[in-house]
Amino acid sequence: MANIVSERYQFRMLKQSSDQSINDYIISLKAKAQSQIRKRTAQQAEYEEGQSSSARRVRMAAMNTPEADSNAVEPTQGLSFINDDDDNIIEVMSSEGFNPQNHTLQECLRFWALSSNTPHTSVNMLLRILREKTIYRLPKDARTLLQTNQAPKPIIKNIGTGQFWYQGVAKCLKNTFRNVMFEAHSELPLTFFIDGVPLHKSSRMAFWPILMRIHTMPHVHPMTVAIFCGPSKPSSTQEYLGELVDELNLLMEQSINLGVQGFGGKHGCMKCTVVGYRHSISNAMCFPIATMFPARTNEAFRGMEYGEHHKETTPLIKLDNFDIVEDVIVSDRLHLIDLGVTRKFLQGWIFGQWGAPQLSPEAISNMSIALTNISLPSEIHRKFRQLDDVRFWKGSEYSSFLHYA
Repeated sequence: MANIVSERYQFRMLKQSSDQSINDYIISLKAKAQSQIRKRTAQQAEYEEGQSSSARRVRMAAMNTPEADSNAVEPTQGLSFINDDDDNIIEVMSSEGFNPQNHTLQECLRFWALSSNTPHTSVNMLLRILREKTIYRLPKDARTLLQTNQAPKPIIKNIGTGQFWYQGVAKCLKNTFRNVMFEAHSELPLTFFIDGVPLHKSSRMAFWPILMRIHTMPHVHPMTVAIFCGPSKPSSTQEYLGELVDELNLLMEQSINLGVQGFGGKHGCMKCTVVGYRHSISNAMCFPIATMFPARTNEAFRGMEYGEHHKETTPLIKLDNFDIVEDVIVSDRLHLIDLGVTRKFLQGWIFGQWGAPQLSPEAISNMSIALTNISLPSEIHRKFRQLDDVRFWKGSEYSSFLHYA
């Protein structure tokens, strides 16, 4: 490898020299390449299977013709080149886990170019020489030889104060089922999840991914369709969900903001027209019995007939075969129970909020000690933390508190 580095250094120095020095170097490089290729070809001919002895003799004779030897030029004086001893080169390459005898010439050239960090201009020059002076069929360009990735870089665009990357539903499905054959006209019921994920405890920066899973295949892991990263939720649902809606419509042809009030608003219920009110003591939003109020309908929602319930127009109304009232899931256990009722009660007792009686510091300390000593089942990986950190608890911690504490 030291010889290779030395040769590359000399080549760079020659770029600053006269044109005659560069020409002499190229001529000597051609001679060296011919010598190396003759030896490589002879070794490959001995190990090739399926070659007849007559074909092998013809190849060797063609390489030893006077015409081929007449093009050889003696190396220019004053320049040092890689040692002609192939055993040293093979020993160096084998020490790096690569045995040239088990690979084709193209694979060997690729390994040499990548391991020695050879510039593309030098590789292109060598490929041209080998294509003109040998019988090997090699690519014309270093990018083809090195298998340079030509895939376009992911497009990340700005939305408000954050950045948005969209991978796509079709690409997720192709990556997941690349080796699976489906029957014709197979249907895949898809379920989408949208929620914020904080990145740091000391920063407001968070991910808002669009996750997707197949409802009838619970063993298939969720797939990431898109990711928004910013200090707050996406400011525009049109830009955030627009590409998803367009792609889903295209695929059918061949809990972020849905443009309504949040669940804590007076008109926040997504299933019925109930109107909430503030509790006089806890100041929490309360709702009367929902059965007393008419249910919302898809047609009325798309017609923007619910007044203060609408904050903006959501791109989901453009989604074909989608009931925006019935097909939006709001009754999930995580947000209703773990991050809902359980969190409300526990934080109310710890901090005296929402009209709940506050526990004494001694009681909170004793409860914290008892919590940290609880042995949870092996399938629960997140242990209990002190009650002083209850504001930072995850949904799984509230669930464990409800079931095991």
